[in-house]
Amino acid sequence: MKRLLMACACAAALGLLAGCDKGLVYPSTTPAEAGTLKNFCEQQNIMSPEVRSADSLYSLGNVKLREGNRSLGYAHLDLAIIYYRLALRKQEFATAQKRFDESAAKLSEEQEQLATYREVLKEMKGGAK
Repeated sequence: MKRLLMACACAAALGLLAGCDKGLVYPSTTPAEAGTLKNFCEQQNIMSPEVRSADSLYSLGNVKLREGNRSLGYAHLDLAIIYYRLALRKQEFATAQKRFDESAAKLSEEQEQLATYREVLKEMKGGAK
């Protein structure tokens, strides 16, 4: 068990050291992915602080890539993607929360109606005796 942990720790350390070389760029994204998310947010009319931040980072990332600074360009694009995804998730949450609140209100109304029906039924049973 200890050997396995040590092996994992060594592998992780080597991976970090390999990534520290300034000549190596390991993008986890592409400008197209960031652009796709940007377009989708625009189509959904999502105007939030996260989208504004993402738009700025997207523009800056593309400028840095055109200037040849790949590391900084991809870092900005990665961050833009995170902000776009956050904005989308927040909108999904708000939509789900609204549906939940509507369902809870409807349930409350129906429970009140059920209580009324039960009361009427109880009176009818009492009056039939």
